[in-house]
Amino acid sequence: MEKIKSLHIVFSKIYSLVDIPFNTSGVKFNRAFKDYFNKSNCFKRYRNSIADFWQDKRNLPEINQHLMAKPDQPFIKDLGLLCLRANNFHTAGKEDKYYSEVLASKLGECPYFWDRTGSQELGEFDKSLFFGYDKDSKDQRYNFLYLELHKPLFISARIDGRTIAKGKINIHIFPNGSLTLMADISIMNEDINDLKEFREIIKTMRPTQHNKTVWESKVYNGALYNLIEAVRDKVISSVFKEPYKNITASDLHTAIKVNTAIPAEQLAKALLKGKFILFQFSEEDFEGHDEMLAISSRMLICQLKEVKKKKRDARIFKMANGIFEQTYYSKFVRDWYYKYLRDEVLSLKQCRLDDSISKITQKELWQFSQFNKNILTYLYTTDKIYENYTPFMRKLVHVFREGVHYNKIKQDTDKIIDEWDKELSRWKSVYSYVAKHLLGPIKKLLIGN
Repeated sequence: MEKIKSLHIVFSKIYSLVDIPFNTSGVKFNRAFKDYFNKSNCFKRYRNSIADFWQDKRNLPEINQHLMAKPDQPFIKDLGLLCLRANNFHTAGKEDKYYSEVLASKLGECPYFWDRTGSQELGEFDKSLFFGYDKDSKDQRYNFLYLELHKPLFISARIDGRTIAKGKINIHIFPNGSLTLMADISIMNEDINDLKEFREIIKTMRPTQHNKTVWESKVYNGALYNLIEAVRDKVISSVFKEPYKNITASDLHTAIKVNTAIPAEQLAKALLKGKFILFQFSEEDFEGHDEMLAISSRMLICQLKEVKKKKRDARIFKMANGIFEQTYYSKFVRDWYYKYLRDEVLSLKQCRLDDSISKITQKELWQFSQFNKNILTYLYTTDKIYENYTPFMRKLVHVFREGVHYNKIKQDTDKIIDEWDKELSRWKSVYSYVAKHLLGPIKKLLIGN
């Protein structure tokens, strides 16, 4: 039986921090975060918090001085400064760390993005494509970009005095009002003998309430589930003056990088009970043909046969996990909006059946979610953003969307939008005629008209 040479796992969960994406009405943010969630040019306003590859590599004080703590820079209590790390967002064709400066300059809207007095002439900076970034969008919040810890929270797990795993907690705060927490873990075992041991290790590392493996960090020692919750609470208390109480969370998602000759299909069958999709890389796709992905609604398995090409393996997994995160994140946002809009359709129907349409006040009328056009434009941007990618990247995005069942929630969202418009069509009073023209139709907005 082939052995597993190395194992790397990323557990992640998404949290909604507001009742609906982009809806910050009445939300009280701490000073450092107010503009981040409310301004369309949020990353330009926070360009003092942008970091690119060259700053991290050189660690030059004259360049890094803009990352020093200032009252208007976002930070998390006990965890440190936040930044947008531009080299986390590779180009839509192939990753190149040198392009991180291009994205940073594009977001800051000047070549020297940390200099508020800098020239606004970007020239060639407009021509690069980045995964999750729409250069034509007028609102920077619509992109798959986020603030993260400048220095992650390092963690380690020990059993009987022996370190069995090391890793870090990453924070991704999105300007639409959501948060992703990721536990990025490397297993210390030199070799894993069989699939049974492989499955048990994944189970042992998994951050559930029943898993009591002790993890150590500078802010909390205990079960990984509780450690992640502690980090979440620190984020919430740092971002908000008065936190939103009804926070919802996604299912746990798992991305696995494994070096082994064991086929990805066998690895997936050892961990998954449901359906999954296999994707085989070709030489034309990504400089090799030994890599294979297995994708399900909650799990990605990236099988890499060789252990000598560590840089290429890390690059492939970073790309695959990045697309995986963006796909299940987009699914979460759609589901988030679907559930909210579903409740509003029921409210509209109840108003009609109770003959209380005319009793709706102007203020109540404008509270219906159709008026939050940001979410509609966001959904439209999410679906069109990858049309300019290379054929390989478009193919890969399509595979991931099929694997995580993205199209199912997209159909559900489109259906509830139809129900909204149909419900409004049943309103018959003079007042409701005005309301129909104010509230709908959503579909017209959704397709970008």
